[in-house]
Amino acid sequence: MPGNNSRFTWKIMMFSSFNGKQHSSHEFTVGPRKWNLVMYPRGDGIGEGNSFSFYLNASDYMTNGPKTKTMAIYKLRIYDQLKRNHYEIKDEHLFLDDSTVGQPLLLPLEELNNISRGFLVDDEIYLGVEFFRISNN
Repeated sequence: MPGNNSRFTWKIMMFSSFNGKQHSSHEFTVGPRKWNLVMYPRGDGIGEGNSFSFYLNASDYMTNGPKTKTMAIYKLRIYDQLKRNHYEIKDEHLFLDDSTVGQPLLLPLEELNNISRGFLVDDEIYLGVEFFRISNN
């Protein structure tokens, strides 16, 4: 189990000002790895132009020893700031070296921008990941 550092929340202010294709959170450590979240505000791949795309990226290992595979069971989350009806997707993945996994079609842009859904409030959005289990193979 990852212990007390099993959640990471990324607060993004002035969301509408993001002009580039992708944006990444700063790195954080859970288990033996460094991670970061990656978002594509206007979609990526098959979601480009119609969906919010959201990914978990496994960065370099923390240790200097031999690199091993890391199994992670986690949940990616877009926080509903009004009703706490968060949009979540639970997944598991065997991370090899540095890899990125996620959803190019996570949430339609129409839903993301719908004020009543509470994902974007005062041009701020909260994204997160929660790890349920991490183990090295």
